[in-house]
Amino acid sequence: MIESSAAASEQTVRVGEHTLTVRDVQPADRSSVLALHERVFGAGAGPAWFEWKYGSGAGQGHSEGVGVWHEAALIAHCAGIPRRLWRAGLPTKGLQIGDVMVDPGWRGILTRRGPFFHASQRLYATRLGKLGQRPFQLGFGFPNERHMRLAVKSQLAYDGGHLYDLRWSTSDRPGRAALHWSWRWETMGHDDASTLDEIDRAWLAMRREGVAMTMGERDHRYVKWRYLDRPDQQYQLFRLRRVWPSRTAGIAVLRLQNPQSQWLDWIGPINWLTAACRACLTQAAQFGAQELAAWASPLVVNALRDSAWQHNSVAACLGIPASSDVIEADVHQLNWWLMGGDTDFL
Repeated sequence: MIESSAAASEQTVRVGEHTLTVRDVQPADRSSVLALHERVFGAGAGPAWFEWKYGSGAGQGHSEGVGVWHEAALIAHCAGIPRRLWRAGLPTKGLQIGDVMVDPGWRGILTRRGPFFHASQRLYATRLGKLGQRPFQLGFGFPNERHMRLAVKSQLAYDGGHLYDLRWSTSDRPGRAALHWSWRWETMGHDDASTLDEIDRAWLAMRREGVAMTMGERDHRYVKWRYLDRPDQQYQLFRLRRVWPSRTAGIAVLRLQNPQSQWLDWIGPINWLTAACRACLTQAAQFGAQELAAWASPLVVNALRDSAWQHNSVAACLGIPASSDVIEADVHQLNWWLMGGDTDFL
């Protein structure tokens, strides 16, 4: 049973013997969201992270969330990050689903109409739908297999397939040339104007190739927010450049760490992806990492088929909220180009 308040800003729902309140998350709820995030995912997200992701100022994430409260405690949460998508060459207002959390003490109520359902259902129903009726038209997120099954059974989302975890060993990379002599692999500055211009040129070339795909925008504004301004992670940008004529072919984003470094993103023509992989692998080896890893949708996996990975397993599911302006029969025709940077947590 659902009852709306007079202002239609809150709902009360009955789950078992409990009365819960469902409403949009407000800036004043920051401490509750951070406390729930720590209970679910562990330490790491602080006030700066919240402002980066949920702040409404210039250069912030503008995320929108829905929470479920039991008395004064936030027990479930689901959020969406606005993300401009390009679908078959046309711009689409997308919503990247994230921070889906249920308090550990309430996970036994992971029923079809539990706290998880109510947080997700309200977010999807109020944000996603046809152009002119809702602010966003296409949602996507990365649940694990258990939550994907629950979302499908609850008719909250369609199963869009899988993302894969590819891994390459760095053991044979030191001392081996990563690229032909006519190429250069270089560290990029972070916020200088030339870097931002190169990102936009690389993105334009990628977008022209991706007219048959669905992919998230990778212009300099997105890259700056997602990678350069994030307060709780450190990423590095590298360019793949031709010696003559001197021009950037594409840009890779790496998180260099031991024992496994992560290749988060590629911005540029898709036919240079395997060459970029070799350069990323050599970079990880020089850093001292034992492995390079990358999340990849099937299109990315296919583009990397000649890269000789040593490991390929399912990393996550791709969930498409059923409120999106897409019918279930078309979900597997979206042809997603996704890498780890398209998540909000890697």
